[in-house]
Amino acid sequence: MQMYQNMQQSDADSSLACPTCGTIRLYHLADGRYKCSLCKRLFSAGDHRNTRLSEELRTGLAKAFWEMVGTADTADTLHLNIKTVQKYFGQLREYLALQSQQAIRSQVGTDQVPISWFEYFPQRSACGRHAEALAAIIKTDDGLGLVQAAPIAVNPHFSEERILGWLYAQDSESKERLQLDRIHCQSRDSSSITLTAPFWRFIKQGLIHYQGGFRHHFFQYLREMEFRYNDRQSQCGLESCQHYLAVA
Repeated sequence: MQMYQNMQQSDADSSLACPTCGTIRLYHLADGRYKCSLCKRLFSAGDHRNTRLSEELRTGLAKAFWEMVGTADTADTLHLNIKTVQKYFGQLREYLALQSQQAIRSQVGTDQVPISWFEYFPQRSACGRHAEALAAIIKTDDGLGLVQAAPIAVNPHFSEERILGWLYAQDSESKERLQLDRIHCQSRDSSSITLTAPFWRFIKQGLIHYQGGFRHHFFQYLREMEFRYNDRQSQCGLESCQHYLAVA
């Protein structure tokens, strides 16, 4: 008999959560107990109590995430397990990234552009012979958006002239290792640089704040920073995070 059953929970135990860290990602053991996938605690269904975080804690988590407070400091301030904080911060990051991705798709019909478009960019030569494209920057209804460069992508319906600039790595090694000091932004012209330069500077400073943690989900972090940048006008980001945690 297998020691672990699927992590997908049945209707009967779908409300269970780890009493320690609050996650619902649980292993159902052969002996009937559960094992938390994050903090590894073993417990039975009878040990379960109402583990849903209070409104105060969720508000605190949303505020700390939006202000980019570290997970350790947040856990200490809110008296939570650090893995609980990491879980909710991860959910919020995924949520913000999805919001930006959906906005791009709804406005231009796609979130990818053929990588070959980079080769025909007017300022391509200024990027260096070994430059590797990461994403194109375009103007959107919300501000600026990123369209990921992909080896295989359908040609978008928008014109190549709509691209204000490109994010690119100096070479293939820089792209593979995602070395921020070797990732740059090249604008189309002098009028575009007033838009793209502040945009990339904002994103880069945000990524530096995460101290390398962005490398595992690079484009998710790019999308998060894109959302934060565009939210400077509407200033609804914190409210959006609070709403998400309220219904999560």
